Amino acid sequence: MKSIIHAYGVLASPLQISAALTNLGVSHVVVDDSLQARLSLKDVAAKQPAWPVVLPSINAVRRYRLPYSRQILYVCGSGAELKETNLRVIKDWREHLEQSLRYAVASPFSPDWVLSVDEQPIEDYVKQATKESFLNLVQAAIYELTPYDLRKSVQLMIVSYLDGATGWRPLQQKLSSSYKLDKLKRLMNDPQCAVLKAAIVEYKKSALEEIVAKQFGVEPFDILYVVNSAAKSKASK
Repeated sequence: MKSIIHAYGVLASPLQISAALTNLGVSHVVVDDSLQARLSLKDVAAKQPAWPVVLPSINAVRRYRLPYSRQILYVCGSGAELKETNLRVIKDWREHLEQSLRYAVASPFSPDWVLSVDEQPIEDYVKQATKESFLNLVQAAIYELTPYDLRKSVQLMIVSYLDGATGWRPLQQKLSSSYKLDKLKRLMNDPQCAVLKAAIVEYKKSALEEIVAKQFGVEPFDILYVVNSAAKSKASK
């Protein structure tokens, strides 16, 4: 049975929380997506009053296994998913991380605490994924293309461009190579394209898609789709 004395949700990446804990001189454990644990020890005290455990997702809370007693969980995720749980969300973790450690030790959960998640109805997921946005318009134009090889190559290049790996000139050359790509060329010249691209750049600095999306007036789904698709494409090469 896990010995959890407190559990927080954080709008950050595991690396960011780990680096912040290291700066505070706190030993901790980081669990990656494959549930492998990496121990980070700091020679500050002979024995800590609790062990921070940094988790990559809400799903990992139920699946990870560690022998440490008195664990303080820091669960990384987006604001939208964290608010559906009973985790105590730290919105400004840079400012309040050290305070959260003290609070967890002073005000531990009851021993029978377990994670609870209010599952979002499938209709809401579908509504979010199909909500009209700039990226939806781009995707719709891509799916109209034939043959498949053309559709796939254009999709990969557009994702690569939005992610920052492909330059403007190669993209324009590609979109000027066929009349079939005229609609996509107009879309990629639309000011909304530059806004989404800038939002993705900002997201990569902070990993806070909800905040960045609101700042730039784009959909969080669009940001995450581009970044994740680009990462998968790079990994397959």
